[in-house]
Amino acid sequence: MSTSAFVRCILFSVLAVLSVAFTPSLVAAQQNLVENGEFDINVDGWPNAGNAVVDWSSFDVDDAGDSGSLLTEFTFTNGAVLAVGQCLEFAPVAGAPYVLSGSVFMPTGQNPGHRVYLELRWRVDSECVGDIVQTLRTVDATPSDAWETLEVEGIAPAGAGSTRVNLFYFFEANEPLTAYVDHVVVVPEPADSLLYASAFATLAMVAASTRRNFSSTVG
Repeated sequence: MSTSAFVRCILFSVLAVLSVAFTPSLVAAQQNLVENGEFDINVDGWPNAGNAVVDWSSFDVDDAGDSGSLLTEFTFTNGAVLAVGQCLEFAPVAGAPYVLSGSVFMPTGQNPGHRVYLELRWRVDSECVGDIVQTLRTVDATPSDAWETLEVEGIAPAGAGSTRVNLFYFFEANEPLTAYVDHVVVVPEPADSLLYASAFATLAMVAASTRRNFSSTVG
C-alpha cells in the first residue's frame, strides 16, 4: 500500500466515526425554538404587543408560493416601541449559546430614519415576566426595498427562567412605519461544531505524523 493510500484509509475511518458520533446531536441542536417563525399560512403565536396592525402577507423572503411573512404597520411619535413578540416554550440553559436570526423587509417611501430590530430577552420568571436578566438586540433594518438578515448571538445568563423574542420599531418621527418579517429562528449554537473543528485539526496532525513515520519505515 502506498503512503497516500494508507493515509486516506486512516482519514476515512476516523471521519466515519466522527460522523456517527456527532451528526445526530448537530441536527438536534439546529431545531428552531420559535413557533411559527416561517409564517407559512398565518401569524399565530405572535400576539400584538400594542396598537400595531399585525397581519399575514403572501410576501415571502424566499418567494415561496406556499408561505408568507408577518406584516406589521404602526404610527408612533418617536423612539422605540414593541410591535410583536413571542415567549419561547423552553427552559434556557445557563451558559449555553443561542442564536437569534430573522429577515426584515422595509419598503422605501416611508421615513428613511425608521428602523426595525429583533431582540432576545431573558427574564427571571418561566413565563417571560418579572425582572429582565439580560437583553440582546440585532443591528437595525432600514427602508431599502430589500430583505435584510438580522442576527445576534449570546450566552444565556444565570438566573434566566425564560426567553422571549421581540420585534421593535424605532420611529424617527410621527409617521407610519411598515415592515415585513420572515424566517425568525432561535437555535442553540451547536457546540459540537467546535468538537468537529478540534477533531479535524487533530486528525490532520495525526495523518501528517503517520505519513512521516510510514515513509521512514518503508524507506
